[in-house]
Amino acid sequence: MTEPTCATREAAPSAEDDEFYAGYRDGLDGDSPDPLENRSHCYRHGFMVARADKRGEPVPNVREKAEEAERKDKAERNWDEYQFYGESGHG
Repeated sequence: MTEPTCATREAAPSAEDDEFYAGYRDGLDGDSPDPLENRSHCYRHGFMVARADKRGEPVPNVREKAEEAERKDKAERNWDEYQFYGESGHG
């Protein structure tokens, strides 16, 4: 079994890293249902990697997919903050 791939492993742990690991951990649990759209992209990516690891299957382009999931989550988080705080970035 491999360790989940996180795009920001070199940096301090981020919210995205936490989501990768949570998804991976849940994906190893055979009783966990597939994640729904309310989960982050990083969580769903970690879950998918864990399920592939359990089956002994490789995940093609795993690093690129992890980076894409992280970009999507950061973009969505920034959009949510923009909508909440407005253009000034202050509440």
